[in-house]
Amino acid sequence: MKKIISTIISTALLVTTLTACGEPTNTAGAITGDKKSYTSSLEDGVYYVRDKDNNCTPVYFGNGTFEEGSISTTPADDRVLWYKDDFEKIPTLYKGDSLIMFTKSEIEERMVFERFELYNATIGICGMEELKSGRYKIFTDSEKKCTYPYGDTDDILKLDNSSVILESIGGQDIRKAEQNDETKTFLTRSGTILGLVKGESYNVDIYEGTILHKYVFTADVIPLGSMETVETYDYKFEEENLINITIPEFFNTGYYMINGAGLFRYVNGTSYDNATVFNTPNEVPEGEETTYASVNQQQVTEYNDMTLNSMEEAEGESPRTFNIKQAGRVNVNVSFTIPGNYGEGDGLDDVAAIIEMPSGGKMYMIKDADGSLSRSFYAEVGTYTITFYNLGIREPKITFE
Repeated sequence: MKKIISTIISTALLVTTLTACGEPTNTAGAITGDKKSYTSSLEDGVYYVRDKDNNCTPVYFGNGTFEEGSISTTPADDRVLWYKDDFEKIPTLYKGDSLIMFTKSEIEERMVFERFELYNATIGICGMEELKSGRYKIFTDSEKKCTYPYGDTDDILKLDNSSVILESIGGQDIRKAEQNDETKTFLTRSGTILGLVKGESYNVDIYEGTILHKYVFTADVIPLGSMETVETYDYKFEEENLINITIPEFFNTGYYMINGAGLFRYVNGTSYDNATVFNTPNEVPEGEETTYASVNQQQVTEYNDMTLNSMEEAEGESPRTFNIKQAGRVNVNVSFTIPGNYGEGDGLDDVAAIIEMPSGGKMYMIKDADGSLSRSFYAEVGTYTITFYNLGIREPKITFE
């Protein structure tokens, strides 16, 4: 009797296993019963790029300094995506193609497009900060995700200090750029290294305290930094079981993430090549501001109107300080008021500001559409200083989220 029961249980397990390994049950075909349409293989909740021949390719996340599914409505320098050979897995959506999704769940109507600036190929390090000596420090805490996962630069994480100093690459000292000489800028705003040749290996000198560590790292990583965000609610139902998400007409060619799910390469045309520009900032056409949420823009490396160097040449005004008692992500917001006897303040230049980190690193604050300033970043414990430029009669109010 026991043998018979054992046989029945084994058979049941086998049937269950075969069923589990069979056709997926979360596809459009399995759920709707329609297995003939090209939509039948679409997985529930996945965003796809659909070409004119109805070939569907899922958007691709890969590796990042933030978690897949993380949605940000404000661009931030520490939101970095980076790739190696898997860069080819990013699907291309040409003008006339579609961004589609199938789901049986409630539809999230808000569509957040986060655009990423394409940087040059580099070694797998990001998030570096400038020190007062002009050198740059690298964080070694794996939680900060400042090295490409499982790449050669992960060797830095084995060091004991919480941060180390980058001294040189390929025999060249890495220092802050001289004033007004952007040709000698070594870092992007996301803290990745400029000026390296894709596929080349470099001798890298890093100091842990006063102890020299010599490495050889290869420039085989393609990083992208958060650049713009746009919110829309524009989609339409089609094919009885999917939605078609509208790509805003004002979008320039670039790399876009949809609702934190993955990246696609948008080409506002029918082809692209090595000469294609992917980082031209977007602008909402006049009169359409009510249709689209304002374009929140991060300052793009090759399009900055004002650099840290040029700001530091001007005289800073009324610095303010604040303290962070616990490390973690923080949003710093600054609004401005004008004393009543000065009127509305028409004609005043826009205010700019730099935040100085406790360690001496510096970063821009981002100007919002209403003239206020904001900055989102991963904060360390300590005292921060905000230095304002063009403040004039205005009085700043600093708030945190």
